[in-house]
Amino acid sequence: PSPSQIPTRTAGGRMLHTIILLPLLIQDIETYATEDALLNLAKRDQLDLVSPMLEKPLSERRAILHRKGLLRWRQKMKFARQRVQRSGWAEACHQFFLEVLGYRRNRAPMFSIAVSFTLEQMSASDQPGSYYYRQQLQKWKLAGIRPFNHPKVRLEQYIDLLKKNSGWPGPLLEELGVLPAPANDDLDTYAFRKQTRLPGIRKFIQEKLLSGCLGGSRIDTMVCDALLPLVAAETGRDLFPYWFHWYGGDMPESLAMFLKDSEVTDGRQFPACNGYNQGALQIFIEEDLR
Repeated sequence: PSPSQIPTRTAGGRMLHTIILLPLLIQDIETYATEDALLNLAKRDQLDLVSPMLEKPLSERRAILHRKGLLRWRQKMKFARQRVQRSGWAEACHQFFLEVLGYRRNRAPMFSIAVSFTLEQMSASDQPGSYYYRQQLQKWKLAGIRPFNHPKVRLEQYIDLLKKNSGWPGPLLEELGVLPAPANDDLDTYAFRKQTRLPGIRKFIQEKLLSGCLGGSRIDTMVCDALLPLVAAETGRDLFPYWFHWYGGDMPESLAMFLKDSEVTDGRQFPACNGYNQGALQIFIEEDLR
């Protein structure tokens, strides 16, 4: 609690002890909740949530996902803003980038590397393997990880990016900080992507800003989990429409099945997008369809 906050006391007037754990956590509460929801999702029948969704009109189903997606965007924005304030723009980008490269399983050891070695220090290195082995091997969660998702491979990709463009956070802010606002706030995903030329923006980020070091769905996860929230936090720009209509990225198959069974995506006017994925994930966290 802040120094000005009134301490909590019992009915008898005794002041309660307070243990402040939040600054010691290696990731934000929202990330812990997400991991817990995904773990529970693997153990339950999705029809428990699909059936009540189908009882609602289609427009309401999409509106629910939009509201839930907006909630997750605000959570990510809050955390990004705190990270920028604490670490500064470049280091916040450095930390978020490595975290996302760690996937859900290895975010913690990747974050540990990012705070132990600054952007400048890692830019001067050409030994990605040394960072991998600096972490105690028992900290890495490697079971079931495909070879190209191995954290050592991801560290190699990051070192490759730093060799080609060690100052990448600067151009990132310059380019994404001036993304044009859509002419209409009520566009569907297909129309939004067409009006804003989103495929071209994605290609520019992948090939120019990140020097081709990431590809596939991983680039979309990086944009949605790190780059857009960071830029919005630093500039104050409302980038939620870009974040919502962006491509889906790495999400469990169960989310795609939930959206398909809920009939909210149709492959054209309402294709799969990050916002629907995030909204569905928030539903699983809350187990609330309001």
